[in-house]
Amino acid sequence: MRQRWCALIFEVREDKEGEYYHLVTLWKATKQSNNFMKSTRKRKKPVAAETIARLADKGKDVSRFFTNSGHMMSPIQRVNVDFTSPMLDELDNAAKELNISRQAVIKTLIRQALDQHYLATARQPAAKER
Repeated sequence: MRQRWCALIFEVREDKEGEYYHLVTLWKATKQSNNFMKSTRKRKKPVAAETIARLADKGKDVSRFFTNSGHMMSPIQRVNVDFTSPMLDELDNAAKELNISRQAVIKTLIRQALDQHYLATARQPAAKER
């Protein structure tokens, strides 16, 4: 069974029995509007980094894949940190309260502490030379 699109205009009217819908006009949708509806569903799949790398290795121009609209992320390094059990409980409570992960709480608190440190060291007068 083939789908057909229709377009319609209706009004919501009211009488002594309550609200009702009044059909003003109804027509078959045009091919153009059918194509519009179909095109909204199609999404180009992003090209995998491996595919771009293979093209670059072959000497192909890969500049079309880069828009310069983003920013370069610095590489992530994993670290291990030991916390006491009560401190972990505090972090977990904060995470639950903020509805974010424990890792997000830790990163946020470290960022705030570093920012405060930079502000505090910038305000201190320079040590006098002897």
